[in-house]
Amino acid sequence: MRGRFGFKQLTQGWSYPKKRSGGGETYCKRNESSIVTGCLQYLQILENSKQIAWYDRCNSGMVKSSTRRIKLHRAGTPDLFFICTNGIIVWVEVKFGANKLRGKQINFKEMINKLPPYHQHWTISEVGDFQDRVQSLTV
Repeated sequence: MRGRFGFKQLTQGWSYPKKRSGGGETYCKRNESSIVTGCLQYLQILENSKQIAWYDRCNSGMVKSSTRRIKLHRAGTPDLFFICTNGIIVWVEVKFGANKLRGKQINFKEMINKLPPYHQHWTISEVGDFQDRVQSLTV
């Protein structure tokens, strides 16, 4: 069954289709990375249609350059964030399966919850749930 903006709904949740060379559609393995990718694609559509002001992915960890290692974001930073045109800032942590928030992620969520109400922290596990929650903010 085709969902919003071309996403296909599977029995286990949402995923995005990939074309196979022999025709037909196949699906990527469903994990946190594929859910984050689906959310980012949806946010890009919303930004292009001026329904949100800004979004970005917050990669944490380190990358190695030719001469040194570069630290990206601090540990505990959520996977992505976006800013609505009405000023609401939402931080989104994606968890899949039995994964739960851990130490520094819990600390970050508690810090956000102490801020004024236009700051929000969401923990999501489905692109469809994410789309519904975003729509409730941008309407």
